[in-house]
Amino acid sequence: MELDVITTIEELERERPAWDNLLEKNQNNNPFIEFDWIYSWWKIFGEDYELFVIIAKIEGETKAYFPFMKKKGLFVERIHFIGYGQANYMDIISGTWNKGQVIEYVIQKLLDSKKSRIFHLHGMLQSEETYACFIKSIEASTDIFYQSSVVAPFVNITEIDIEQYCHSRQKKHGVDRKEKRLKELGTVSIQPLQSKFYEQMFALHAKRWREKNDTSGFSKGKTKEFFNQLAQNDSKTFQTKIDALFLDGQLIALLYGFQCRNRYLFYLPAHDDDFGMYSPGRILFKEKIKECASSEISIFDMSIGYEPYKMDWNNGMDYVSTVIFPTNNMTARIFFLFLTSKDRLIAFLKKNRSLVHFKRNTLGKLKAFMLNNKVKGLIMGAVHTMQAKISDLFFNDEYILYRYDFPTDSGYIDLKWRKATVHDVEKLAIMQKKNKKDLIHRLFRKQRCYVVVIDNKIIHSFWLSAAEITIGDLGYRETLNKYEAFIYDLSWTEEQLINVSFLVKDFKTIYLTVNKKNTKCIDLCKKQGLFVEKRIKKRTFFSVRKLKA
Repeated sequence: MELDVITTIEELERERPAWDNLLEKNQNNNPFIEFDWIYSWWKIFGEDYELFVIIAKIEGETKAYFPFMKKKGLFVERIHFIGYGQANYMDIISGTWNKGQVIEYVIQKLLDSKKSRIFHLHGMLQSEETYACFIKSIEASTDIFYQSSVVAPFVNITEIDIEQYCHSRQKKHGVDRKEKRLKELGTVSIQPLQSKFYEQMFALHAKRWREKNDTSGFSKGKTKEFFNQLAQNDSKTFQTKIDALFLDGQLIALLYGFQCRNRYLFYLPAHDDDFGMYSPGRILFKEKIKECASSEISIFDMSIGYEPYKMDWNNGMDYVSTVIFPTNNMTARIFFLFLTSKDRLIAFLKKNRSLVHFKRNTLGKLKAFMLNNKVKGLIMGAVHTMQAKISDLFFNDEYILYRYDFPTDSGYIDLKWRKATVHDVEKLAIMQKKNKKDLIHRLFRKQRCYVVVIDNKIIHSFWLSAAEITIGDLGYRETLNKYEAFIYDLSWTEEQLINVSFLVKDFKTIYLTVNKKNTKCIDLCKKQGLFVEKRIKKRTFFSVRKLKA
């Protein structure tokens, strides 16, 4: 057996026909080892590494490619599969000839080297022959190596009745109910993402990860450039698939993935957290599985990771291994101990969902707050916290609950009122000084909002709840009867009250609350003939609370 080593991209390009031919013969369905994927990766990330692709030949005929690269350090060389950091799976490229014999020979030759080298090989699927051959060869050649694994859930579409399968799962977490509410909010469409929306795709992902403390670099620097390039590739061996969910033309969720022969590999999701209560990502995920079931796809691969939503959908499980081993060199072995200790710690932390959640979300929000608000924000945050603590100790406030029974003739004044849509939320958030996500959550709870828009600016608005009366400051809630409604966040004018009675005429009675200190609004309520239904008081003295209605 002969071994050749490719060290330049020009040499690698000349191997494309033979490389593609081996994969075609095997009907490869791993997109990460297709030549176009590897070539694209190297063009963008290759400057930080050296090519170290090993070709195994017998009597001049190529039997296998080992797609390695190396990175020289101060004391050791590190050998990785090409694509390290972005490729979730890797393998050697070989024909049907004795793979075990080829791998054994190459491993032995590599370990015979006197150089200080660490082999850090991530991405071998345990279900593939390569993994078993590598482990057997390493065990026979060295007494020191390490391996770890991470789950890779998938759906074997050939084994399911897709309608029954989706029906039982979409009820979990209320996905069917949330999808219905999303469609009530506006027009929902699911379609392949066009190139004109690619920047919105990266912006959506960046927004999603802005307050998370984690390693997803999809929307940054070279990684963004790479995935943008892949999105526009015209490879015949694999295709980049980006599926998007739009609400009234606004991108709110997407799935970025690859299709390689009979496998669809879901790589990365993103959704707008402002619409998170509707679970747009889960809705899109379900629709993508159904689409794959109606095509020639037999495996819906969810890729690596312990995310709970993957475990909700999978009916099969694979494992992806990371194998680390050094050459027979003292320096390499010392570095091996350091590297494997680090990998063990990372593997342990990733399996603990509560720790992952704390690191990614809690610490991420704290980091984002400190970066965005800096000194002034920290001071204001401390002041607000102190005020809240004092309020918990000493609090005394009162609201008046007014009842308004509609007259037969409301004397409606036409101010061009209309029911607010999702497109109004941004402007409402600015006008009412509210959080956009909180306003969308009101719509999710089927609360209505009415607005008057002049010159593209909201000048009047109010919210309506047919479920309950809520006074957030007091922590007060009261369930409403049929034909009753609660009005809140109302622009206080006489015309407003007259228009409210006209706009919500499907109710017989409305309620609204006024703080006892707001004498102007109290006078207006009296003038309009509103009845005082009750007074709601809250007193707190040294954290002992008393609520009286």
